[in-house]
Amino acid sequence: MNRKRNIFLLFVILFFTSCLSVKQRTADTYYEQNLYDKAIPYYQEVTNKKFNLDILIKLADCYRNVKNYALSEQIYSKIVTSNTDPIYQFYYAEALMQNGKYVEARKWLNKFLVLNRADSRALNLLASCDSIEMLYKDSLLFDVRRLPFNGIDESNFSPELFHSGIVYVSNRNTDPKNYKTNPVIDNYNLFYAQQTELGHWMDPVPLRGTINSIFNEGPCTFNNEFTKAYFTRNANEGKKIVTNQQSENVLEIFEATTKDGEWNVSGPVSFNNNNYSVGHPSISPSGNTMVFVSDMPWGYGGTDIYRVQWINNTWSKPASIGKVINTSGNEMFPFLLNDSILYFSSNGMIGVGGLDIYRTELTADGWTVPENLGYPINSPRDDFGLICDNEELSGYFSSNRQQGKDNIFSFKRNAPVLTLKGKLIDKSTNKPLKNINLKLTANSIDTILTTDGEGNFTAQLKNNKDYTLRAEDKSYFTTSENISTFGYRKSATLNKDLTLEKVIFNKPVIWRGIAFEKGKSDLTPSTKTELNKLFNILLENKNIKIELSCHTDSRGVERDNLILSQARADKAAAYLINKGISKDRIISVGFGSQRLLNNCVRGILCLEEDHQINIRTEIRYSPYQR
Repeated sequence: MNRKRNIFLLFVILFFTSCLSVKQRTADTYYEQNLYDKAIPYYQEVTNKKFNLDILIKLADCYRNVKNYALSEQIYSKIVTSNTDPIYQFYYAEALMQNGKYVEARKWLNKFLVLNRADSRALNLLASCDSIEMLYKDSLLFDVRRLPFNGIDESNFSPELFHSGIVYVSNRNTDPKNYKTNPVIDNYNLFYAQQTELGHWMDPVPLRGTINSIFNEGPCTFNNEFTKAYFTRNANEGKKIVTNQQSENVLEIFEATTKDGEWNVSGPVSFNNNNYSVGHPSISPSGNTMVFVSDMPWGYGGTDIYRVQWINNTWSKPASIGKVINTSGNEMFPFLLNDSILYFSSNGMIGVGGLDIYRTELTADGWTVPENLGYPINSPRDDFGLICDNEELSGYFSSNRQQGKDNIFSFKRNAPVLTLKGKLIDKSTNKPLKNINLKLTANSIDTILTTDGEGNFTAQLKNNKDYTLRAEDKSYFTTSENISTFGYRKSATLNKDLTLEKVIFNKPVIWRGIAFEKGKSDLTPSTKTELNKLFNILLENKNIKIELSCHTDSRGVERDNLILSQARADKAAAYLINKGISKDRIISVGFGSQRLLNNCVRGILCLEEDHQINIRTEIRYSPYQR
């Protein structure tokens, strides 16, 4: 009896082992063909029955490639305790970031960097962890909504503006009759979702014609007239998908034209290549420039963005868009708003996690450093395929932030929150000035701000306006600052500290810049420049008047000195009056050599520089009642 029982148990074990071997071989076959979603259930079943680190690593790799970040994190957490290869520390940190666990991700990135100090991917992710607060701080800048036609099991992504709606990529069933029972199919096609005048979305329909096929169709782009399309598709020969020397599926860009509502393929573009993929096209409004994505072997990283131009009725040779944009990671899903503004996605820059969306502009010096759009456009998951209107105020993008499925979202940009903050300080004491009123003016509308006990003031500013901030008090010279809120794309705090200088009444202030040539009273250009400064003071401070006095040294005839100094004072005063200062606010006096500042009196031998001390213009301030 025992012998029969042992034979039976041995048979069960052999059968069980044989089944596991079959499942593992099946999983490996799918894995080697990059069919990760099909490999997962077989690997999962094997790992449920026995612990095998190599299989566990492959299963984690499958989940990472199908972007199931929750399960990839779970499995990598086991792998890093059993395998010393640092790459799994990196993958674990990457999964943690994509699940929003930035503190824990930072710890594992630091471990990885101990042995890989120069790894740019890890350094970027670490910088991203350190920048999370900055990327989340402007969370009210965008209103983001998931579009209602996204199905629960569908994968919808890469919207493109088309007539009164969008064309996008989806694995939605192309047969509406079978949609309820079988909502998704194995391949991807291009669908059109139309929006009504009231803002409601109609059920998506597949584009008609040969543009959709038995192969996968991917991101597309249209010319301005919607008469020509460029779209991504698996490279194929007959009914067979073309692979390259590394047994990887190759993507190509095809052209299609429309007639009677049908989109029919004209053929492939000239820069396709069977050795690598090209896809994700975006054509500029002029139709003369196209950008696209490729994994050409001479690029900067995984996939880079390239550019071609339409010259002499053909596309030029592809050229990399440059290292300011392309990184050691993946740059994908470009959108040319016009010939100088580009949106794209990347996982090789500082970001929130996964693929993030960036914006860059083409200037005379090249492309600007890409700007991360921040949360809520970007999330810890993959965010990509953004398109927008010409004013960049609204648009659409795709993200797998909900249930790990690619969905299409709409967004509207709100006005950025612009906050003015500053402190009012006494120039001589460097102490804050409390309970002082400031006037904030825009479009002739005044807003009164009052400093608190620490001299601080604050105000909310509106976007795209020019402001004047003025601080005035009867004991101080008025000061003002111009503030512009034009060009702000993100919320910001504008810091403007003001310093007030106390007015010293009835005490002469020497103004050396108001000077004259020897023996003359004509105003020189440099003298006028200084008088313009005095004019601005009088213009800003209508509560003061001045005595403008000119002085000479003791040399020469005293009567001549008096006449010369009076002429100088009168011409300086006349200049200010002609510019608009009321004449009853200026007293001009010539004192000749009556008020010397040193002992260089008549008959005493002095150095020239000592005589020059006495040749001066003085300004004496006093209160003015209007």
